[in-house]
Amino acid sequence: MIHQIWFNLGKGNAPLEPNGTESFKTYCKNNNLEYKLWSEKEADDIIHNMSPRIQAIWKHLPHAITKIDFFRYILMFKFGGMYFDIDFHCIKGLNVLQIEDCCCLCEEWPFSFKNGSLHNGVLICKSPKHPFWIDVLSEIEKRLSNLDRDALADIQKSVFKLTGTAMLRDVAYSYINNRKSLLGHSIIIMPYGFFCPLVCQDGTYIDSYDNFDRVRHTQTWSVPSKQIINNNARNFTSGFLGASVKVWQQKFDC
Repeated sequence: MIHQIWFNLGKGNAPLEPNGTESFKTYCKNNNLEYKLWSEKEADDIIHNMSPRIQAIWKHLPHAITKIDFFRYILMFKFGGMYFDIDFHCIKGLNVLQIEDCCCLCEEWPFSFKNGSLHNGVLICKSPKHPFWIDVLSEIEKRLSNLDRDALADIQKSVFKLTGTAMLRDVAYSYINNRKSLLGHSIIIMPYGFFCPLVCQDGTYIDSYDNFDRVRHTQTWSVPSKQIINNNARNFTSGFLGASVKVWQQKFDC
């Protein structure tokens, strides 16, 4: 099952264009998989039927984006499958990543797992109820209590530290260091490039650790055309992110 989220679904507001939703619908159709685009109402309904603890976290999350982050982890725990942000484009088969009792995560940029971040726009976990997601939900609960009011009020900072890429990395790091993977529910940290998080309009993008410094200053926030995506796909790359959809990231400075 492939999950995507658009909280304005059913409110007369379609996902921003261009997006990669059709590429995932096509992939699901060709591979006999279920595709689901989740609305805010559906998220509320699912949370309403979960434990009071989960409901309390949901109630106190400070921003819509933190709720969207939280809900994607709920989907992974409850249903399993694959989650992709709507601005990802599927360009290659994903079946090789469907491993029983294994959660696949991906670096956000070269060496980001070492330096403090994992991409939460791509989450792959074939089996539901993987214990890693329990750790993620518990960490969000703890951080929700510990972050000061100013940090919670700042959208960018609260996303990064509370529900987003920094939090996900910290939980994964702890999960690995505590040897929980040895108990039969493993996690894999895929290197940057497996799901490339940024493609420039001219087709330039980071596809290895060696050329990171060379291209880092040429990046734009333009969404690449489908032709550029198709022409520049590397053999090992399974998805591209058109980052301009995340307008708030242009202001992110921490």
